[in-house]
Amino acid sequence: SIPVWQSISPANAAVDVLPDAPVTVTFDKPLSDVVEVTIGLTPEISFTPPTITGNTITFSHTALFQKGTAYAAKAFLSTVKRDYQAKTTVVNEEKIEIGTTAFTTIAAPSIQANSPTGTGVDPAAAIQLTFKQAMDRQSTQAAFAVAPTTAGVFTW
Repeated sequence: SIPVWQSISPANAAVDVLPDAPVTVTFDKPLSDVVEVTIGLTPEISFTPPTITGNTITFSHTALFQKGTAYAAKAFLSTVKRDYQAKTTVVNEEKIEIGTTAFTTIAAPSIQANSPTGTGVDPAAAIQLTFKQAMDRQSTQAAFAVAPTTAGVFTW
């Protein structure tokens, strides 16, 4: 029997999705070579050939999602007829929509965690920032400022 989809990620209504997040579809059982799963995304973006691990298919994109953009994705399933002796594959042109999701990518780099916090902070305490996404070292350091000005070094 044909696998039935269980979930799609990014989850519907997800916000702050990272620009490099893949699209994954999980099924109730492992996928076989009698089905083909494709993704349609608006705005359009190109994907590399998907990878299948057990009951999950992962679509990675060739370019990053645009920041601060709302995306709508639809997953489609088609049946495949393979003739192993003739070494031919015919994909059924009828695509069945099996799942949808809509998500918004992170608008700009943002901080996930910082320390120290509060009052009565030791002036010698190291300032630590954890960002929600990978950061460019040079531009991040150039944009960083502490008031009043203090001496310090960056460590990554």
